[in-house]
Amino acid sequence: MNEVVTEYPAPGVALVRMCAPERKNALTGDSARELLSALRAVDADPDVGSLILAGTPEAFCAGAHRDLLEAVGRGETQAADDITDVYELFEMMRTSRVPIIAAVRGAAVGAGLNLVLAADVRVVAENAYLRSMFVANSIHPGGAHLQMLDRLGGREAMTLMAVLDEPLSGVAFAGKGWAAEVLPDHEVENRAVALARRAGRAAGLARLIKASAAATVGIPSAEAAAYEGAHQRKTLAAKHT
Repeated sequence: MNEVVTEYPAPGVALVRMCAPERKNALTGDSARELLSALRAVDADPDVGSLILAGTPEAFCAGAHRDLLEAVGRGETQAADDITDVYELFEMMRTSRVPIIAAVRGAAVGAGLNLVLAADVRVVAENAYLRSMFVANSIHPGGAHLQMLDRLGGREAMTLMAVLDEPLSGVAFAGKGWAAEVLPDHEVENRAVALARRAGRAAGLARLIKASAAATVGIPSAEAAAYEGAHQRKTLAAKHT
């Protein structure tokens, strides 16, 4: 049975689902590679304008599997390769051409929280459980966890979640402004699909706008306006051809 399934709930919308509920979708080397392959396939499909990453009702993702982490600690070569593939997931998401929405139900801890942080938008269940959990497991964070927390909510987010290891419910996480919406559990995926639909109907434009946003971050406003203006003129011209 595949541990990652890609669904298409609306035109131009892909939903990539982690399906290993017996271990709360904890990542092994094999499941990380399967998930990476699915995400790359969607990213390479120009007809997809938005990607939703979801787990199962039991959990979004319980992080890297404990057996994998213990094998890394023992210095096993295969385990080192496997954890590298887990980390590659976050980099792939951070650089994805397609906008990514994390639909978070249940637990998202450790590497699972990294998947949430690497998404562009987060829709979380009220009863979701979000926690760094690296301190609880006596290991240092990985996968640019600290940087992603800082980008999401500054020094407070990084310190609260990574250093103090504070667990947050979906309500508390969204209350700090770290999620777009918080909803009852059964409404999360439907809302994520509803958000994704507009981008799905204009896949090329959605991808272009995301790329433009990345290109204009941190540059002078006049340069950003010129960059946007050039692309705006192209899209206006395209409407008349």
